[in-house]
Amino acid sequence: MFKKMYKKLKLLHEGGFGKTYIVKNLHDKKTYVAKFVTTEEIINFCNHSKDNSKEEPTEVCLMNIIKKAQKTNLVQIKEVFEEVFEDKEQFIIIMEHNKDFEDFHSYLDENKLDEKQSSIIFKNIYNCIKTCNELKIFHGDIKTDNMLINRKTLEIILIDFGSGVHSRDRYTELLNDELSTLPEWLEYDSYGHDEFYVWSLGLILYEMVYDEYPFKEEEEVCEIKKPVFYQTISSQCFDLITKCIKKDPNERIKFNEILDHEWFYFQK
Repeated sequence: MFKKMYKKLKLLHEGGFGKTYIVKNLHDKKTYVAKFVTTEEIINFCNHSKDNSKEEPTEVCLMNIIKKAQKTNLVQIKEVFEEVFEDKEQFIIIMEHNKDFEDFHSYLDENKLDEKQSSIIFKNIYNCIKTCNELKIFHGDIKTDNMLINRKTLEIILIDFGSGVHSRDRYTELLNDELSTLPEWLEYDSYGHDEFYVWSLGLILYEMVYDEYPFKEEEEVCEIKKPVFYQTISSQCFDLITKCIKKDPNERIKFNEILDHEWFYFQK
């Protein structure tokens, strides 16, 4: 069915959990993004039929929730195919192609942000996570690689829900390799919902103002060495970052208190 409806145009990304392409719909002539994931690579499934007879990837379940809620700061699904493609049983997830948006990680490599720009983008990232919370979705892999940015408006779209699950207060499973260096996972083999998001936001803010990851080696995270603040940033920005990446999750700033931090008032 996929081959009759779509044509591959360009490989966007190839990772541990599948490949992503720009594809063209042969009927409406529009371009979309197609994610190919073999069934053997999918970790989490959910049942969406009343008699529990039909399973699909949890990623698809979550994206259908997003589509129903019409949340534009989260990636939008169009349709999904389950079929044998290139001799492998695969799920092919078709998503909207936002031509005004580009990969946020690459954008940071090419652009030096000041704190005013960083604060606008940070708020938009925060609101993406807030939207997930409202829909009871845990994204599980918050990083710049999983975001798109509109360079004119600085709007953000959160993508790739492949590590996502339905929200809980705590999680005891390793949803992706990035979580293996989360301090509380290393110590307790579990982590809290909001505490994970706060940690992730602190890492992203550091990356925005310094254009690099705060920890050079994974061992530094394990030992919780303080990242190097080698450039001059405002004391308010420094304070927010350090409050987000406290080793003890109970000492981190609360998720719902982040936008009340004084740093944002200095950027107005």
